[in-house]
Amino acid sequence: MKNEAIKMIKTPLSLIRVAAFCLPLALVSSCGAESAQGTVININPNAWNQQTVAGGSACSGVNQYRIEARSPNGVPQVGVQLLIDSPNGYLVYDGFLTPTAAACGETITGATPKVYPYYATTDSTGTYSVTVVFSWTGGQNATATAIGVYSGTSYGKTDIVFKCVATLPQVCPT
Repeated sequence: MKNEAIKMIKTPLSLIRVAAFCLPLALVSSCGAESAQGTVININPNAWNQQTVAGGSACSGVNQYRIEARSPNGVPQVGVQLLIDSPNGYLVYDGFLTPTAAACGETITGATPKVYPYYATTDSTGTYSVTVVFSWTGGQNATATAIGVYSGTSYGKTDIVFKCVATLPQVCPT
């Protein structure tokens, strides 16, 4: 017992401090931590304008979004857990995917959409990328949220603004 006490006294106090400080940080960062208080969630593009045609049929389109988590000081938040949702029920896929032509618009083939809400983690640059397939009806004038992203107390979203265009005799709804 006496020898153990002597060994502990001889251990440099700075080594103990480093171990006590770094061990909890290593455990937290390896688990996909929530973002720091005040983190800003940026989604690019932050809005998308989509024309719809009066009297036209339902169509679909594809957008690619880059989600970025940044601290209040602008530092990228690496390894931060994101909760991604699509309140309008659009199809969300991991990564940037190449769209294929559809009967009216574009779609994604050969990939499985995520079941949302789902969790993702930012990469080494503090970002995460998704592809969203959205749809609209002919002559639609509306704003719809494509995706909403949460991390801790932070929230960001991106909207699709549908704007009807008409050629007489067609008329857009008001």
